[in-house]
Amino acid sequence: MRSIFSFLILLLANTSYASAPEPGQFRYAFGPYFYRSIIDSTQFKEVDSVKTGMALNVEGGMPNDSSIELQFLYFEKRYFNDSDLGYMYSASPRVYITLGYRKWLFDQASVALGLASHYLVGAEKVISSGGDSSGLELSSAKESSYSGDFSLQLEIFSTKKSAFVFDYRYSYLLFHKEGEESNHSAVMLLYRGVVP
Repeated sequence: MRSIFSFLILLLANTSYASAPEPGQFRYAFGPYFYRSIIDSTQFKEVDSVKTGMALNVEGGMPNDSSIELQFLYFEKRYFNDSDLGYMYSASPRVYITLGYRKWLFDQASVALGLASHYLVGAEKVISSGGDSSGLELSSAKESSYSGDFSLQLEIFSTKKSAFVFDYRYSYLLFHKEGEESNHSAVMLLYRGVVP
């Protein structure tokens, strides 16, 4: 109890040091990745539950309160497709590698746009299907695919050299099959530090 009380006093007494990295400065961040697929279907009524993965970010400071960000994610990506005759819902384990540009709006908030490539690292599995799904195509078996990513990041607590960060992400699958839905939204809770 005493340690929790001490932590709360430190948290409340914190002076915010959050800001964009200095040009040439490198920072890292890691933590859990919570995501959910976005499926809009009249036939498939199940709500995709929240899944978890792991995230690792490396960020290099640039001029004008901006940075280049490289992110590595590991998680099981979901794919869905339906027609008037049936539906198919599948998943495949993927490694995501995102290269993005981040801009600080003010000391505790930033936005980023990135291009992600994702690579199959295991076997595709069909989660469920219904009706006649034989003619439906999914990208879950493809060796690689690409998405456009958007990020909104807020620093919850920070010191001069570290921070706890909340990061909201939206990922839009590029070059998807006809009728396929595989976009997802995600939240990350990251610990960030400065590379010495």
